[in-house]
Amino acid sequence: MPNYPREQLLELYKSLPKELQTAIFSADNADKMSDICQRNGAQDDKTISEIAKNTGYVLMGVLKPEDLQSVFEKEIGLQKEVAKQIFWEISRFIFLPVKTFLEAIYNTDFSSMVSKNGIEAEKPLPPSKPKRNTSKRADGYREPIN
Repeated sequence: MPNYPREQLLELYKSLPKELQTAIFSADNADKMSDICQRNGAQDDKTISEIAKNTGYVLMGVLKPEDLQSVFEKEIGLQKEVAKQIFWEISRFIFLPVKTFLEAIYNTDFSSMVSKNGIEAEKPLPPSKPKRNTSKRADGYREPIN
């Protein structure tokens, strides 16, 4: 992935929707990115910086999300399983909240972008029903009814 000149990135940034601009410089996303890298063994500052830079390229529209995992493997040198896990977590915690804007930029469905890398987008869980106490044990706090 080429390094883009700062001026070119600034022009791209100015043309983005406000939500993507916010996501790019979000302190919360920076913390998430750091946590994702640390959790998956990518603890070297240079590696974290490269992962963050390429994630930013996706948010800016210059790197397709489905290509991000291969960039992690080929250009950063991460092992396939580590790259896949980091990609999945970035997709879930950073891209998913702004998926409608990414879909508009890349003119495609976010789920298909992510699933091309062998990772299914997370589906919402069905609502759970409250569990009833089915214990046959007598309740010691109740008074007997006579």
